[in-house]
Amino acid sequence: MKQAITLRKELMQETKERLKTSINEETMLIQMYQTVRELEHTINNLMIKLKNWFSCYLPEIYTTKTQQEALDIILSDSIEESKQKLNLKDSIGTINRTGYEQTIKFAKSIQTLIKTKELIEEQIEETTTKIAPSICNEISGKTLAQLLTKVGTIKRLANMPSSAIQLLGAEKALFRHLQNNRNNPPKYGLLAGEVQAKTPKERAKKTKQLSAKVTLAARKDYYGTNKT
Repeated sequence: MKQAITLRKELMQETKERLKTSINEETMLIQMYQTVRELEHTINNLMIKLKNWFSCYLPEIYTTKTQQEALDIILSDSIEESKQKLNLKDSIGTINRTGYEQTIKFAKSIQTLIKTKELIEEQIEETTTKIAPSICNEISGKTLAQLLTKVGTIKRLANMPSSAIQLLGAEKALFRHLQNNRNNPPKYGLLAGEVQAKTPKERAKKTKQLSAKVTLAARKDYYGTNKT
């Protein structure tokens, strides 16, 4: 009985040690990227709600083209200043100011979320440059984080053929092709966002070339640092 208790304690301790070492920079990078994606989705939805709400006072807010432009106008010192920024002499919005102060507080909350997202994005760039400098010479830190959410680790990325890396992010299209040959097979995935091309054919060619470079860079980053 004592041996069983001792063995249990040893196994529990070993499990704890493994859990401690299982959380590495790659794991944290994936968590940061997923958080950014959630924040982007949340911010977009909240901005729609904010513009709908603020349009009661100033319908012309819909003429803004970016989130930051809309926030700058909404967070003006007064509704009159907001009109000036939109080059308006008058507005068809209501003169009723019920809830106006709450709208401003809501806008400030969204602005805080945007700043938080930007800080996490900066951390992603710093972390990716640290753990995979060669890959980051070929693609952005954000794209590398996207790739890692698909494969998990730099080691797995380094052991993948370039053709597989080329199609990362196009799994649904590939599955549709395998189910029905009438659907064309995908020729590029996430890496397509890193290249500039005028036609799909040119994009596929450039993505293929880039995936080969990423493969070599991943092997350099992983095996070149004496990892096992």
